[in-house]
Formats: sequence, structure tokens, C-alpha cells
Amino acid sequence: MKREILFRGKSKSTGEWVFGNLFDKDTKGRTHIGTTVRMCFDIDPETVGQYTGIDDREGEKIFEGDIFKIGAENNIYTVRFDYGCFLAYEDDVQVGILAELATMFIKKIGNIHDNKELLK
Repeated sequence: MKREILFRGKSKSTGEWVFGNLFDKDTKGRTHIGTTVRMCFDIDPETVGQYTGIDDREGEKIFEGDIFKIGAENNIYTVRFDYGCFLAYEDDVQVGILAELATMFIKKIGNIHDNKELLK
């Protein structure tokens, strides 16, 4: 089985999203994401999210912490990793396992760090 293991987090120095391998807690307690052998970024650990292995209907990678809609629904869902899998939540209510939803209808509309206004 081949799957892409990828993390994202916000750089503490630039505020930009960084994608790569997660290195959690170095000797100084910092969290890093490495993008290449020679590039490693100090990131805000509160923003770390893992790629779910699922893309939305437009090919955008879905990470934990992302916000999405399904089809023409007005409901807003978030992605969380809980109970050993990626789950969809509406508010604080679990509504299903992300992989079981009709992913061809999912549209990512933001994330919980940059788009708090989407959450009520």
C-alpha cells in the first residue's frame, strides 16, 4: 500500500504555510517541518495538520483542520483526527468518517486557522 504522508504547519517567522515532513519537538522543544534535506522550518505546533489522503472535487488536498462543504449543502464541516481516523464534524458533533463521505462532492473552503469566520 502506497500513500502520501504529508504535514502542513504555519511558519513562525513568515506566517506562510509549509508542507513536508513533521519533526516534532527538537532539543529546544520546537516543532519543525522539513521540506527538503536542507530546509527545515520552525512552525507553530497549534497549526500542524496531516494530509488525509483525500482530495476535494477540485483536486485540493484535504488536511486535518480544513473546513469544507458537501455538494450544494450549506452545512459547514471540519476535519479532525480522532479515534484513529479522519472524521468530519459539524460544530462539535461527529457526522462521519471522511473517507466514507462522497468525496467527489466535497469542496474545501478554508481551514480553522485562517478562516475562523466560517465557523459559527
